Amino acid sequence: MEGKIAIIGRDRSVYFFRLLGFEVFFPMNRQEVRDLLMALEQKNIAVCLLHQSFLSETKDIIEELRPKTFPIVLLFSDYQETTDSLQEWVAEMAVRITGSHELIRKRQEHEST
Repeated sequence: MEGKIAIIGRDRSVYFFRLLGFEVFFPMNRQEVRDLLMALEQKNIAVCLLHQSFLSETKDIIEELRPKTFPIVLLFSDYQETTDSLQEWVAEMAVRITGSHELIRKRQEHEST
């Protein structure tokens, strides 16, 4: 699957992600957030970084999407947490692809030395 990465944020503070080629959305209300999440597959979105402030109103949709391989919905609250979420996603995909935690363990050992 050749998918895109989307950012759904509260304000334009995540706008710079558009320069990296990500789809960036700034929903104006609860229904827009829900509509965006429901349309991720049709938009060919592989990973969606969702601002954590939207969690309470979208938890049911996120749970519905969770069993699928794509799209993956990750929460963030600031730039560091976005980076951490991307790292977690890469680790999760390595486990799904290889069926093993070996790649993650080797990387963690390498980073700790």
